[in-house]
Amino acid sequence: MRIALVGAGGAGGLLGARLARSGHSVEFLARGRHWEALRTIGLRVDSPSGGFSLPAPVPAYFDPERIVNPEVIILAVKAGQVCEVLPAVRSMLGPGTIVITIQNGVRTIDEVEKCLGSNATYGGTGYFVSYLRAPGHICHVGIDPKIAFGNVALRNRHDKTALQFLKALRGAGIEAAIVPNIREVLWSKIVLAAALGAIGSLTRVTIGEFRRVPETRRTLSGIMQEVVRIAACQEVKLAVDCVDRTLEFVDAMPFESSSSLQRDITGGKPSELEYVIGDLVRYSISARVDAPLLGWAYSCLRATELKTQFLPAAASSAL
Repeated sequence: MRIALVGAGGAGGLLGARLARSGHSVEFLARGRHWEALRTIGLRVDSPSGGFSLPAPVPAYFDPERIVNPEVIILAVKAGQVCEVLPAVRSMLGPGTIVITIQNGVRTIDEVEKCLGSNATYGGTGYFVSYLRAPGHICHVGIDPKIAFGNVALRNRHDKTALQFLKALRGAGIEAAIVPNIREVLWSKIVLAAALGAIGSLTRVTIGEFRRVPETRRTLSGIMQEVVRIAACQEVKLAVDCVDRTLEFVDAMPFESSSSLQRDITGGKPSELEYVIGDLVRYSISARVDAPLLGWAYSCLRATELKTQFLPAAASSAL
């Protein structure tokens, strides 16, 4: 398949590299030092399931016009950068192209759908930990990649291209599923992302360290329960055992792992705070749902996030 990755960082870089290794035509939209590294030294992936490298020059461009008629576009930038890159994504669309968003949060699918239309837009979410260790170098930690995606408009019907991409993902060693209830899946993921992001960013220790402390674990569970109540007020009914299953997933994560929100905040980079926690706080206020833990976490982390907005522009990159 012809696949384009808009964003070649931890998530996009890992998915794109695996798909390229399995024989698909993969192109990256990137920029800055990472783009230079992809073109000159290639892409290295460290993984407990086996490291590998893509030799230079990796097909990576900073001009979206160089990427023509991909069958699938994976939108892998941070949630707050989606609107910035949508004009580039729109210029890349060909007949039948589908666009899969894999950001944390429940809002980006609506932003993409508004710009590109419902038929082309697939919400998606990933369950894995990977990050950009250095330009041209991706580090994948622990959990084998898992992707769920779906189109709100099609519900129980599947686009031919989506089915082909499902096969491509599985052939690349990525566990994948097309789901009819993508909004519920996105809300289930935010139960995990909000709790791990809040606790990790405030404690600044690994998931393995904070999950074993009884007091911290109770707070972790409390945040998850608040998200479930907020989801219900958004007419999204999550499974009765959602919190229990999410805690089981947390317990299975590598001891040394951390959330992307924590890595960005502790690294002084712009983060997905507004999408992962801020949106939930605003939903709770609008629906008059008590969410004191989320509100407290957001009020503490908001000051740190604002600080990053005054850093030099070169400190961040949408791709």
